[in-house]
Amino acid sequence: MYRSNNMKKTMIAAGLTMALSAPAFATNGMFVHGIGQSAKGSGGAGIAYPQDSLAAGTNPAGMSFIGNRADGGLEIFIPDRSLEADGPMWGFFGLDGEVDGNTPSSFLVPEGGYNMDMPNGSAWSFGVSAFGNGGMNATYSRHPQIQAMAFDPSIPWVNPGDNTTAKIDLLQAFFMPTASYKLNENHAVGVSLIVAWQSLELINQAFGAMNDAGHVSSWGVGGKIGWQGRINDYITLGATYQSRISMSKMDEYAGALAADDGHLDIPATGGVGIAINATEQLDILFDVNWINYSDDSGIIGMSTNVGGFGWDDQTIFKLGFVYKYSDDLTLRAGYNYAENPLPEGNPADGFVSTIVPATVEHHLTLGFTKAINEDFSITGSYMHAFDKSHTAGYDPRLAAAPGLNPSDAALTSSMYQNSIGLSLNWKL
Repeated sequence: MYRSNNMKKTMIAAGLTMALSAPAFATNGMFVHGIGQSAKGSGGAGIAYPQDSLAAGTNPAGMSFIGNRADGGLEIFIPDRSLEADGPMWGFFGLDGEVDGNTPSSFLVPEGGYNMDMPNGSAWSFGVSAFGNGGMNATYSRHPQIQAMAFDPSIPWVNPGDNTTAKIDLLQAFFMPTASYKLNENHAVGVSLIVAWQSLELINQAFGAMNDAGHVSSWGVGGKIGWQGRINDYITLGATYQSRISMSKMDEYAGALAADDGHLDIPATGGVGIAINATEQLDILFDVNWINYSDDSGIIGMSTNVGGFGWDDQTIFKLGFVYKYSDDLTLRAGYNYAENPLPEGNPADGFVSTIVPATVEHHLTLGFTKAINEDFSITGSYMHAFDKSHTAGYDPRLAAAPGLNPSDAALTSSMYQNSIGLSLNWKL
């Protein structure tokens, strides 16, 4: 059944509005661990295994194999962030101890998608996917490193009693119109235009003039391509590449984003995947993704040779299981591993890693799809990212404490995460 043009336009507009109305916060560096509730329940895997109309976010070619459908969902994301100052230096100033970074403590993340096969036996499919692609949030009512600067008379803009809040709030959403083409019954290619929106709020008393300018938005355009092919009755393969997205300049934070004078670009990504039809009921998915953080633009006065946040490139392994328990119930489970991208020994690591605490590495996921009738179903997912800490190197450029050795100060950022989401799925 095909819907009217007005219906299609309404659904596309609704999907864009949903994706841009709320942030998404990341578990693989600054990116989400999976796109769409089905993939999220399967460890984020899906390059060779599309499950819903959010599939373009993982591999545009997958849209050729999902049929006519629409999906809309909402996720509650709950990251727990903290910062601990330890060592003789912090104790001398009375700045040691743990600082809570959980303001706010949870976030709502919407998603939406739509796909349509062209009629009359055409090999073309067209769709749109809209979702939160990633971001980062940590807010500390006081930051020990900034407070210590108040004792250095050469830094006049930080004085005892001043607001020593440190905060980053980075929101990122993608809107992806997609065209996919079936080469034959088993192979397809796809291409997506990516319209990216990004919003940044940065509070950083340590840099004086770079205090809070509120949320500042930027826009960018990129592309994603992909291939998916069924090799035999048991194995399907997929591959995808997403270009680096050059974002527009954020003048208000040009000083903080010194490496590119106000630009914070979205790094290129790539991935390959395999889906194994192990039994009539069980499919096993495995993806390997790569994120090119080291070629990203700089932030907080850092140069491009140390990456967007001073992060290393990240390789991500995603393992998923999809079990067809019955005709109306599918169960999912998965594991996602991505090594902490925060580098060791970076000269600016001490401050930067505490306000962009991308520490989590190990994720476990669960999910399900329950059919309501022939046309409607509900999909749910749960993710837990296990607690992971990172002890930062100290940056003597940011805080001078007379008479004390900065190496006697350690800053340890920690995070664990939970998320739960539901989507309504509609076969058209």
